[in-house]
Amino acid sequence: MASILTGVAASPGIAIAKAFRFANKEHIPQRQSVADPEAEAARFRQAVEKAKGEIEEIRVLTEQRLGAQKAEIFEAHLFLLEDPELIDAVLDKIADEGINAEFALYEVTADVVQMLQEMDNELVRERAADVKDISGRIMSHLIGRPYATLSGISEEVIVIAEDLTPSDTAQLDLNYIRGFVTEIGDRTSHSAIMARSLEIPAVVGAGSAAASIPDGVVVILDATEGKLIVDPSEQELEEYRGKKERYEERRAQLKQLAKRPSASADGVSLELAANIGGCRRSGKGTGERRRRSGPVPHGVPVHGAELASDGRRAVPDLQACAGEIKRQARRHPYARHRRGQRAAVPGAAEGKQPVPRSPRPAALSGPAGDIPYPAAGSAAGEHGGQAEHHVSDDRGPKRAD
Repeated sequence: MASILTGVAASPGIAIAKAFRFANKEHIPQRQSVADPEAEAARFRQAVEKAKGEIEEIRVLTEQRLGAQKAEIFEAHLFLLEDPELIDAVLDKIADEGINAEFALYEVTADVVQMLQEMDNELVRERAADVKDISGRIMSHLIGRPYATLSGISEEVIVIAEDLTPSDTAQLDLNYIRGFVTEIGDRTSHSAIMARSLEIPAVVGAGSAAASIPDGVVVILDATEGKLIVDPSEQELEEYRGKKERYEERRAQLKQLAKRPSASADGVSLELAANIGGCRRSGKGTGERRRRSGPVPHGVPVHGAELASDGRRAVPDLQACAGEIKRQARRHPYARHRRGQRAAVPGAAEGKQPVPRSPRPAALSGPAGDIPYPAAGSAAGEHGGQAEHHVSDDRGPKRAD
């Protein structure tokens, strides 16, 4: 009997294929003393350099497939790998405690991830996945185990995972991977952003029940409705094959219409425009999005309008989010120790777990500008606002009644 899981519709579409369980389990190292901390620090630096090389390869691949804007996700990863505040916190822990690099890396990044996840801002919380991604790559080189990827898949599947990192999603082979479902995440996560760019169906935040889906069972991914049907009946399969065909036909029609001039049947030219989340989202930024993402509205008449999906007035860019991670890393005891600071941590005197204070995130905008938006394929789907028609005359645009 079929079961249905629901989550967040992160990237629209319908797919039918076998389920493929993908698990990139976190390695939890044991604490070990080392006889030569300097040699251990050198081993850690070497692992960092190897991780940089891998991420640079993924950045180049992403730029070739999706454009420079989406590749900026990995520029932020490289920024973190070159950040002395984060890397030196690990090196100082190795030197001060004389412990192995694996355990030092695990402890420092675990603290930073916890701090980020406790932030009030949802977008900053999602950046904890970036820290986990780069930490996992460094760890794979330290322990000599290949970093798990989805590159070896050779049949049509729908990927089921607890979560997907940005590098996981960027390397999806669309010849075989028809969509994915994650247990955690939201529309602002990098995996969701990448899925919309790749135009691959995706549902995120499906919950822990997704972990029980067995490998090889046929599933229907309805990412237009945010649900996954496990082991569907023949009747359901037939129904969704028809829905999938109609959906793809409709998308093809819309893509053709998007290339045509905006004009009424009697020849009146119309200006198609969209509300945007701030004046920084217009001008050059809008032009770049037009060139990279295909047809877009002709204008941006209402500046400073709140984003339709969640009321934010601006969306943080990736460098700024990386900066937030850097600020959190500076709070780590080993970063303060390196600077000679001994500031008291609230709750430390009572032996309680310190509770990091959450600084107010700055108002930001930039290359993460397509989060969170309406479904891709709509006129507003790549611009975070509702599309409107305007009629232009000599006095400027007016809204058509």
